[in-house]
Amino acid sequence: MKWQNININLLNPHCYSIDGSNSISGAGVTYNVVKQIDEENKDLASLAIIGALGDRQDQGEKSSLIGLNRLIVKDAIDLNLLSEIVSIWFFDRTRDLYTILKRLNIDEFVNEGNIGLFLEEIGIPTSTSQGRRSFYQLEEEEKKKLASELIIKYRIDPDKIYKHDYILLNERIPELKDARVFANRLNACGRVDRYDIGVALCMGDRTHVLNELSSIGKQYSRLIGSGLNWILNENNLQVLGAMFHIEGKESINENIIGPVTSIISSMKKFRTKPVLGSAMIDKSKVKISIRRSQELEDVFELDKILKRGVELLGLKTEVGGHSAAAGAIIEVQDYKKYTDLINTLLAEVSRNGS
Repeated sequence: MKWQNININLLNPHCYSIDGSNSISGAGVTYNVVKQIDEENKDLASLAIIGALGDRQDQGEKSSLIGLNRLIVKDAIDLNLLSEIVSIWFFDRTRDLYTILKRLNIDEFVNEGNIGLFLEEIGIPTSTSQGRRSFYQLEEEEKKKLASELIIKYRIDPDKIYKHDYILLNERIPELKDARVFANRLNACGRVDRYDIGVALCMGDRTHVLNELSSIGKQYSRLIGSGLNWILNENNLQVLGAMFHIEGKESINENIIGPVTSIISSMKKFRTKPVLGSAMIDKSKVKISIRRSQELEDVFELDKILKRGVELLGLKTEVGGHSAAAGAIIEVQDYKKYTDLINTLLAEVSRNGS
């Protein structure tokens, strides 16, 4: 069958002046299609919310979902599938307190001993007979005490700790009730090429996939750790004028260059400029991911900058993402001139403010 004989309808929010980078995700578009087919499909609203959070579309006040995503949130709440409240939030609250606090990028917390001393000083035990405590195991008063001490002692922005929380009310597995954690688990499945487990998880399988999720999470963590070690401990990060540059080549798996670049951009000493990372897809193509920290002004619209570079060089490639995180696939022979041009465009934006 030839492609020209197939009638394909493209449903892309950008074709209708809707910002697909933060207003609605691919999961949200799919949800709206199936809802039009049958109203009973509204029970899939939770999956669309998980997709939006996985795409980092929680760009509103206190990390709330915005745009058309709000309508999907309403559907889920009306069906008692979801609760949305502002609460104390840390990345992946199923992890132990040491891991959670390390992710805040507080200089003192690089050393686990300092984390232990901090928690001891504020009266929060770090372990039980079963091992290290997770955030979920804290009492409400302990959670409030931890949040207030971080804000007062380390001047953490309250908006980084108090966020819109999306809880899946029908989820019976405690660690998956947090929609962001669910999205994180799906992301890990994709990054290590275990799409089968991700699909099974979304379809409701809770008997066969949970053991797999544990090993997938560990495999994903090892890949991330290996990538970060190669960058930070082997001096493979360059300051290239207006950006930090990581040329991963074959040393970093293409599936994790995005997450690794995001982690680097969130570190205190790398928040002053956008971070551009790359990894080889094959001998002819390079995957590019660019990220900026929340501290950098919105004037750095990274998706538009990458698109501008493609246009100026006349490259035949697509750019995806949004203002804070974007990516592209570039031919190997175009990589040097493209990244040099992106550096120039970033410098111009830095100087002129647009």
